[in-house]
Amino acid sequence: MKEYVESQGFDLKLEYRMSPEEIRAAVDGSQFDLLIIDYNIADGDGDNGDLHGSDVIRQIRDQNCLTEVIFYSASGVPKLRQEAADRGLEGVFYSGRPTEQLLRKIKDVFNLTVRKVVDVENMRGIVMAGVADLDHLVTDVIRAVHASFEAGKQVELCKRLLEKMRPVVKSLKVLVKEGDHAHFGEIEALIDAIVKLDPVDFETLVKARSFDSSRRVDMAVSLCKDHEGLKQYKEGIGSIKDLLQWRNALAHQKPKRHVDGFPVFEIKDNVEEAFDAARTLLLRQQLRAQRAALNEILTLLGKT
Repeated sequence: MKEYVESQGFDLKLEYRMSPEEIRAAVDGSQFDLLIIDYNIADGDGDNGDLHGSDVIRQIRDQNCLTEVIFYSASGVPKLRQEAADRGLEGVFYSGRPTEQLLRKIKDVFNLTVRKVVDVENMRGIVMAGVADLDHLVTDVIRAVHASFEAGKQVELCKRLLEKMRPVVKSLKVLVKEGDHAHFGEIEALIDAIVKLDPVDFETLVKARSFDSSRRVDMAVSLCKDHEGLKQYKEGIGSIKDLLQWRNALAHQKPKRHVDGFPVFEIKDNVEEAFDAARTLLLRQQLRAQRAALNEILTLLGKT
């Protein structure tokens, strides 16, 4: 199940409840996507009394928890259906106990849940929220590398951050007809002088609005090149820019058109791609992989 769920771009988190106290504890439906409950909870030692899976499901529904349930038993599905009907249980899927049968049912219900969640509008939110999380992790990596430096190298890093936020004059040139005006040369000279001044403290630089997501990625890549233990991560971090392009398109564009019901966005200049099922799967996988890699870097730097 772990392998399958991760292949779909999600993380699998399991919580096991086995003791009588755990089984009878309240269930917060917002914390779970699926509950898998055995009919034969009693383990033979009498601790659970006559408590059965149907009792647990009834208890869960009485708590207004509407999370979907897979109810399974070695006795077979017909007995479970009858038990559920007798108890008035709702929102329940049924399975026998054999491993392959139960795993197939879990996979089917998982796929059903994913289809509900990953429609176009929900996936837009998932991608934008996921990229925002990566942005925070990239910043944490920059902070962790800074903390690992001696004082002299910390000052050097602040100067590099200031240079990274250097205003781009060419973005002004495209706004006026006289793009070759002498004023632009004067501005460049002033900027050269400004970025040579002493930078403010590190945290102020990192939190500056001009230190945007793209610049953060560039800085993290640069630091990985310089840090012997992080060189293997630079290409992966650099590929976060692909996710940034999708984040920007989903946040700021209207679809150019629709193909087979899926919206098409301009991801790069004159490069259009459909936001379809294959693309959303790939984006989920990329988000998960990048999150894992950044957390791995933080672990190496002793910051998690």
